[in-house]
Formats: sequence, C-alpha cells, structure tokens
Amino acid sequence: MPTRSETLQAILNETIQEGLTAMVLTTEEGLPLAVSDGDGRAEGEILAAIAPVFQQAAERSGKPLLRLAEEMVMRSPSGALVVCRFLTVGDKNFILAGLVPKGRTYRRTMNRAVRQIRKVWQETGGQAP
Repeated sequence: MPTRSETLQAILNETIQEGLTAMVLTTEEGLPLAVSDGDGRAEGEILAAIAPVFQQAAERSGKPLLRLAEEMVMRSPSGALVVCRFLTVGDKNFILAGLVPKGRTYRRTMNRAVRQIRKVWQETGGQAP
C-alpha cells in the first residue's frame, strides 16, 4: 500500500499529465509535501518557494475579501499562469500551486486534484506526512 506522500505525488503527476507544466503541494509555511515537474526543470521547486508569498500577500492585504481568497493567479509576460489554490483539510492549511501554459485551461484539473488531496488527507487521519 502506498504511503500518503507517494499517493500525493501520484496525484500531482496525474495532474501534470493533463496539461499543466509543474505542480507542488505545500504546507502553508511553504514546506513541499509533493512536487511534480513534467520536464524536470525544477519549476515545481520554484513554485514551492513562491506559493507561500501569494498566501502572505492575501493575508497582509488588509482587505477582508482578499484574505478569504481561495485562489490567486499571476500571469507571466509569455501568457503562462502561476495558479495558487489555498485549501484547508481539517485544521491543516495547504497550498496547491501549478504552472499553466498559455492557452490551457486549469480549473477542472485543479478542482479534481483538490478533491483527491482532501480525500487522501482525510483517509490517512490528517497526521503529518
């Protein structure tokens, strides 16, 4: 039976097979729990480093609606997107970040990944990985 870490890794690997370039799941502090790079260029590690910055920006904005954001998106000059989805499972907060190539859709793929991550975390008792 695979460990929770292996299962989370498999979820991210499946997600990038659906058209995203890289994905990372981190704790709210930015500790990577799973990283997947489709092309091996360390983009997942970069996402792990910047994902908490998105969350901190939302929290420090002083804007109540922004602090409650479920998702933040940054568009690069080339048209690629960095998408950070904030999720809570039990009393744990996570960030699921993905790099989306120009012209690709991502919501359905990200929603599926979020559902699968929540399920895995709940089934394993919500303990640390």
